[in-house]
Amino acid sequence: MPLEHPGTKVARSTPTAPLSAKRVTKALDPDRCSWSSLRSLCDDPLVLAVDHLMMGVSDFEKSEERWQAEQSLTSYEGSSFDDAPGWGNWGVPLGDIWIEMVGILDRDALKEDDRAQMFSSVVAGGDRLMGWALAPNDLDALAARMNLPVESQSATDKRTGQRRTWRQVGFLETRMEPYLPFFVGWDHPMHDEAHEMTKELGNPQVSAADVRMELSGDPKRLSEWLGDIEAPCSIVEGPPALTAHIVSSSGDFSVS
Repeated sequence: MPLEHPGTKVARSTPTAPLSAKRVTKALDPDRCSWSSLRSLCDDPLVLAVDHLMMGVSDFEKSEERWQAEQSLTSYEGSSFDDAPGWGNWGVPLGDIWIEMVGILDRDALKEDDRAQMFSSVVAGGDRLMGWALAPNDLDALAARMNLPVESQSATDKRTGQRRTWRQVGFLETRMEPYLPFFVGWDHPMHDEAHEMTKELGNPQVSAADVRMELSGDPKRLSEWLGDIEAPCSIVEGPPALTAHIVSSSGDFSVS
């Protein structure tokens, strides 16, 4: 896990114009785009929307209270990771997208785990936005282009006991460069569930077209990583950092 992340900041704001950058991806055109697929925002398979945001948290219950107090957003207990015992997630569903809170479920089981110790040091000062995911139509083709493996993952829903599976590309490679997106392919209708949970919990609806990432890092590295893919982001050269600007039905806010 990277140690350069800024502390998480969640604040109501008016979305700013894209940052001045050496490379700014093409802006998504809402007139020609709609959320008609679980994998891509547009018919163009190279134009992708943010699938979900990944936040590292030190205490799920306290994070739940903070989201409710600061943004009037309700979260729910998620899953335990089958391939990473002691780790798990909660979710903040927001219509087309969701915010995944990742953290340690069993500290005793991970007290000798180096990754857990590093993670704990990163989130000790507050929750961190640690990554962002895109969901391409063809994950295998993307993996082949990037010359990266496709990793199969699974988790068990702590509420229902249901086992969920997905595949991902570039997750480990982006841990030290969190401004780079990783890529996911769901084996179940995750976004249908996100919409259902959004309504059930009373959270505001967010359109996938209304999430934009402002990044700090290496613009050339981001350009090479994305290749022909267009994503809703802009970047300036600097230390690795990322901020998500979100426009919701009840107001705008930013997460970093």
